[in-house]
Amino acid sequence: MTEESVSAVQQTARTFVGVDVASRKLDVVYVDATGSPVRPRQTLANDPQGFAELLRSIEPLEGPVLLGCESTAAYHRPLLVALEGSGVAVVELNPLTIKQFTKLKLRGSRSDRTDSNDIAQYLRTFRPAPKALPERLRRELSMAVRTRRRLVEERTRLLNRLRRRLAELLPGFTRRFRGKTPLWLSTLLEAFPSPERLLAATEADLAELRTPRGGRVRLKHLQRLQELATMTLEPHWSRIVQQTVVQLTRAIRRCYEDVQELESLIQAHVREHAKDHVLLTIPGVGELTLAVLLAEAGDPHRFATVDKFIGYCGLYPGSKRSGDGGYSTRMVRKGNRMLRLQILLASTTARQFNAPVRAFYRRKVEQGKSSGTAGGAAGRKFAAQIYAVWRSGRPFEPEYERPPTS
Repeated sequence: MTEESVSAVQQTARTFVGVDVASRKLDVVYVDATGSPVRPRQTLANDPQGFAELLRSIEPLEGPVLLGCESTAAYHRPLLVALEGSGVAVVELNPLTIKQFTKLKLRGSRSDRTDSNDIAQYLRTFRPAPKALPERLRRELSMAVRTRRRLVEERTRLLNRLRRRLAELLPGFTRRFRGKTPLWLSTLLEAFPSPERLLAATEADLAELRTPRGGRVRLKHLQRLQELATMTLEPHWSRIVQQTVVQLTRAIRRCYEDVQELESLIQAHVREHAKDHVLLTIPGVGELTLAVLLAEAGDPHRFATVDKFIGYCGLYPGSKRSGDGGYSTRMVRKGNRMLRLQILLASTTARQFNAPVRAFYRRKVEQGKSSGTAGGAAGRKFAAQIYAVWRSGRPFEPEYERPPTS
């Protein structure tokens, strides 16, 4: 929808349709500008037949019509896709918004029937701006990048579990590896899951071993683990302990392989559909970062200012003060977590190849900021570049100077 049509719907909407979405059904309420029902409440199936019946019910209503539904897991997505191109103005609402609106009405209980009415009354009262539905590319990328994020989190969880088990089984492991679990470590334990098998391994046994990323396992890696194996109090691990270690290392390998395969598909999808995107002109923005931006942020024009975009990405520092005990800062927990993680990760590359970000980071370090604080500030600088280039549609210019204001 254009800005003019969005404004027209906000100001002139005559009918408001509230839809409460469940896994199998839709509860629909239709009210007019006074809050009175204009047709009986409906319960429709959450399937293509139900969507078609909903559109037939909306067609004779006095327009413009504003329809709203809560974002409910993935159950509302098929409805949004069905409404795409129908001409109906759609608002996707945060469930917390409707929950707070219900509290204002001083009603404690909630149900599907009351929720649909609350959504319709919220639309009538506040007239939120309808937003363009995500295009197909964004929907596909969103599914892929969120699945990748879950796999990365699962991989981290498995690595942490393996590290805890090794801390129990191999005294000195925590001190020697300092909380890290390198890829060669899980590869060696997958092949030799006990101290006695590690001590019996030789350099010739390493020839065929490859880490999940295809790297080789060196003799020095084996010697580091053999040194720990000589200090263990339990040189003979039981079969169940060995199998536990093997299952963990195999699961870690599968996660790495799944993440790599999905990243390759995401990058190929971006090259096919957005290879000339203006954001790729920014040093530090690669295909994976572009995919996350397209999937999670969507349209840069939905953010009126760069501060709103940075806030949505959750890149502002928060502060914590406890009595007289000191003062600490860290990133706020608000905002889009996936955008925050991806922009901070991409900004580490930008600090090497993006001249303005590199100079900004060095300036912060010279001012006495810690590497973490300076890195967070560089991430915000990088996000500001992304917003400016994306919103303007102009390629990145390292020497760009802001025009003077009158």
